[in-house]
Amino acid sequence: MTETINNPTHLGQLTSIIGTIPFGLLTLSETHHVAIINRHAVKLLGFNDSTNPNDLIDLPYQEVFQYITELEDHYYRLIVSKRKRRFSLHNTQVNHADYNIVCRTMLQGALITLEDITDSKQLLYRATYDNLTQLFNRQHFEDSASEIFNHIKKHKTSGLLVFFDLDRFKPVNDIAGHAAGDELLKKVATILKSRIRESDIVGRLGGDEFAILFNNCPRDIGQHIVEGIRKDIELLDFKFNGKTFNLSISAGIIEVSDEFDSINELINAADTACLLAKKEGRNRVNFINKKEPRFQAHKQQTLWLHEINQGLELNSFILYAQKIFPLDNDNLSTHYEVLIRLENEQGIHSPTDFLPVAERYDLMNQIDRWVIHKAFSSITINGVFSINLSAQSLSDHSFITYIEFLQNKYAIDPKKIIFEITETSALRSIEQTVEFINHLKK
Repeated sequence: MTETINNPTHLGQLTSIIGTIPFGLLTLSETHHVAIINRHAVKLLGFNDSTNPNDLIDLPYQEVFQYITELEDHYYRLIVSKRKRRFSLHNTQVNHADYNIVCRTMLQGALITLEDITDSKQLLYRATYDNLTQLFNRQHFEDSASEIFNHIKKHKTSGLLVFFDLDRFKPVNDIAGHAAGDELLKKVATILKSRIRESDIVGRLGGDEFAILFNNCPRDIGQHIVEGIRKDIELLDFKFNGKTFNLSISAGIIEVSDEFDSINELINAADTACLLAKKEGRNRVNFINKKEPRFQAHKQQTLWLHEINQGLELNSFILYAQKIFPLDNDNLSTHYEVLIRLENEQGIHSPTDFLPVAERYDLMNQIDRWVIHKAFSSITINGVFSINLSAQSLSDHSFITYIEFLQNKYAIDPKKIIFEITETSALRSIEQTVEFINHLKK
């Protein structure tokens, strides 16, 4: 008999009483073995109808929770490890049904209730929680975080916003499939929940991105918690269908202050700090101040990103044809180099301002297409025109077809066009570069 109840008479009376309760209920002893369980709990835990509740008495929690791995994972990480005294799993999916599961510790052992909410609470839950990870969804996180954000600013207390992004998450989906990716996201969510305090909130913002708002939390405590999360994920030995993946997470932390006018601005700042952590090597926690030069430099890049996209949409780039003069007088042909500029309300900008940003955000292919279309449709003078191409365009298999289409459309003499490719661009994919050159030579 378990440690929680050692009187057979009392056990029989209690078992009879809980048998009438219209939801699942079970208790676990201090050694995490089943002490009491009703028939509803047996069914909700995934056992067949012929299983008698008495058959599960004294079994360890791993065997009883074997059909709900998320419950087993939470119980181990939060209760067995003594990190938390209680936890809740809202809208947990088991055999196409939705459960609410609540676990709380008692003087001796733990009490767990399971409720099937498939019909009554499903719609309300989906408006609040992310269905996969059980964390707040983006909208509810932003709404809840906004209230805390305003409270922190009003009462001059401390707070931190942390933005997390998994490193190398895409290979998990590519190699093991999306089911593996989903299972990994669940485990990451459990780690996040195991580390935060009761006053904090955590949400999944989308994909493999998460956020935590620490309420009334000094910087050193927040950084310590986030560093613990980073280590937990780094040590997570994730296996799926015989495949093992080593994982890590990058995090950006920013302090709540009067410099920010809204929760969205604060989230964007933490996102920027996270991006810088990835650029600086990944698997690291980056605490950043809004006034730091590297933060301001990144914000300037994002402004250029907006200008580039707007330039492509509004056709606000400009082409110049700069004449190239020969060193001798023997060559009588006229040669021009095609140069691009970007015009906005502040004036006309050099390519050194915006092309590095376009390369970083994979927009060079679109810019190259714009340049070639504009050049081919505008050439009205005699001469040879040199046009620079990026490495991103060389790796695009449809780019040659696009050039041929424009050449036929505008009846361009191929002898008038020279495409220039830098050594760096060519070496990134030498085979594709050679194929590109040979194709156009024909």
